[in-house]
Amino acid sequence: MKIIINAIYKTIPSLLNLVIIVFFVLLIISINTMNKWKGTFFSCQLPANLLNPTPIFSRNNCLSAGGLWVNQNLNFDNIGNSCLAFFFIIVGSDWLDILDSTLDSVGIDEEPIYNRNPGNIILFYFFILFGNILLFNLFIGVVIDNFNQQKEKVSGCVNMNPEQREWVDLQRFILRKKLKFLISRPENHIQGFCYDIVNAKWFHICVFLLTTLYFSLTLSVSHGMSKMYENLIEVYVGIILSLFHVEMVLKFMALGMFFFKDPWNK
Repeated sequence: MKIIINAIYKTIPSLLNLVIIVFFVLLIISINTMNKWKGTFFSCQLPANLLNPTPIFSRNNCLSAGGLWVNQNLNFDNIGNSCLAFFFIIVGSDWLDILDSTLDSVGIDEEPIYNRNPGNIILFYFFILFGNILLFNLFIGVVIDNFNQQKEKVSGCVNMNPEQREWVDLQRFILRKKLKFLISRPENHIQGFCYDIVNAKWFHICVFLLTTLYFSLTLSVSHGMSKMYENLIEVYVGIILSLFHVEMVLKFMALGMFFFKDPWNK
């Protein structure tokens, strides 16, 4: 607890520097997104009792038809709203609503059109990759780095040179490392044959390829696909699952009860 509390306390100045950097990055991206999507998230809400509504293409059409020109709660109309919307994207909250609005956006005072700009998905991939993954990991990295420094001070490694630290870390690693249990080749000819197969490099490659093929087939299932294609996938999946059973039988014959010593087999 002392190490953790000291690490958190020592991390505050570093985190403040990182917050300043993140703020400026957030500000730059928010300015660019504001210039791209400001005023484009409005849409027309027509009265429910309106009969035979005319097609709506712009704000003037909406107001002429008696509708309301309504904006989304999260938008990029000003720098404050833009920062808030981008922050929601970073933390992964309600970002799908923002994505839908950008995909349908047309222009200022123009009615959104469904999936008008599908290329905006690439921008959101970048936002999530940069914000949700990279920036969060920067914060985590700063905390872990300070935690390791405090841990070294407590463990007495702060005055050691890199070679000495490497030797100490190696000794600690050896003490923590569990010995791997090696299974000798069975004397029985059938078991020995199975042992040679399951330990061959080509066998592991085949199992890996089968696993990859299995996931590829299951991922190819989609709504509305033909019955013939669905039946074909079921046949291929059945064949692969049968081969997985063959793998299990070969390993069990070769290893016996040691089969359960391997976490991969479990």
